[in-house]
Amino acid sequence: MALALATAVSVSAEEYYLVGGATDCGWNSNAWNRSAVRAYPAGDGTWTCALKLTNADGDNGRFKIPNSADGWDGFWAPSQDYVLGTDWADLSTNSDGDYKYRVAEEGYYLVTLNPDEQKIKAEKLTEPSKEGGVFLISSTADYYWFAAYIATDDTKNAKAKLTADLDFGGKVFIPLASDKHKFKGELNGQEHSIKNATLNCDYSNIGLFTYITNGAYIHDLIIEGSFTGATKVGGVAGWARDDGGEVTLKNVINKATITGTGSANTNAAGLIGCSESGTKIIATNCANTGKVTGVTESAAFCGWCQTGATFTNCWNIGDISGIDGTNQLYRNNGASIVNCFDLTGNGNQGTKLSAATAATGELCFKLNGNQSEINWYQTLPSDEQPVPFSSHGQVYANGELKCDGTAKEGSVLTYSNSGSSVVPPHTDSATGYCSVCG
Repeated sequence: MALALATAVSVSAEEYYLVGGATDCGWNSNAWNRSAVRAYPAGDGTWTCALKLTNADGDNGRFKIPNSADGWDGFWAPSQDYVLGTDWADLSTNSDGDYKYRVAEEGYYLVTLNPDEQKIKAEKLTEPSKEGGVFLISSTADYYWFAAYIATDDTKNAKAKLTADLDFGGKVFIPLASDKHKFKGELNGQEHSIKNATLNCDYSNIGLFTYITNGAYIHDLIIEGSFTGATKVGGVAGWARDDGGEVTLKNVINKATITGTGSANTNAAGLIGCSESGTKIIATNCANTGKVTGVTESAAFCGWCQTGATFTNCWNIGDISGIDGTNQLYRNNGASIVNCFDLTGNGNQGTKLSAATAATGELCFKLNGNQSEINWYQTLPSDEQPVPFSSHGQVYANGELKCDGTAKEGSVLTYSNSGSSVVPPHTDSATGYCSVCG
């Protein structure tokens, strides 16, 4: 039903939403519903929303643009049932007729508005190809369709994999999922990178994903760019919560700069800003190399972890500011780390190494523990840091070794992609533990 509205005094805002019967939000002032239809700033004065738009009779097929999470003031159409297309159309600040937009046909759209110039347009997106039920993302256009699909439709279990690097240079970056439709599917990066993913906004819950929940599996991916938000900002996801269970990160490197501007409980982190409500992070072979800046409660891996979270074979070299006490890698003593390293010299979590070990191969070798299972690789000397991808070279330690692969006392190890040293067998003892390495 149409609402009687007063003329908006001002349309300038730090947030915009597309609401109405044509959208997943409906005619609802609830911020939870509107999380699925919020627009994101591109940095050039425009704002973009990726969403599903339907086409039905009356207000069931119409929408408009409020400028707050739970209000109604903002922009209206210049006339009732104005059909948006790829050409710029007018945004009206006059609410007298409560005029609303519609689109010519149902589908997934990229809607762009310019509040300063009072213009708007809509581009219908094309569904990417699929393989065995998995969406194949080979371009930013494919990515936008997938973003619209999982943010505004009941598609929490969707699966996608990258078939190429995605470069958002000169293009708007839109994070994936929403509070209403938290992601619990799979994103397989296939060792590709998401590049120049830049977002600077005043929203909270910002990252490659806004929200993830039980069952989410993100793996084999590198994230590059810069994410700035108020609170709960992460390279992989802003917030993991709601359904309990686990979210799994494997073979993920965050290179993006992460900034939280909130004055309290900032929870800025290289991997996930915050996990709670019983939702545990299981992270294996992950790294943060990006700078993380927050006012309070920030960390390399997670600003706040649900009890039971585990980080295995992970490392950090990014500069972290705004940490809570000495919690450089994660917050909450109920979480745990196994064979994790910190190369910054700050905090008291993880094994401390110098930053120089990232380039020499030493870090890579130590991440692989006793070398019984190789998870990290580095082609020396061309790779400046280890990567969890077998397309790169295995690192060997050369010198006199003990049975756990570490150097014998007095021996200096060197690292290369060819190994000549032999790791001796463990030494039996009456206790059942090796008498050399324990």
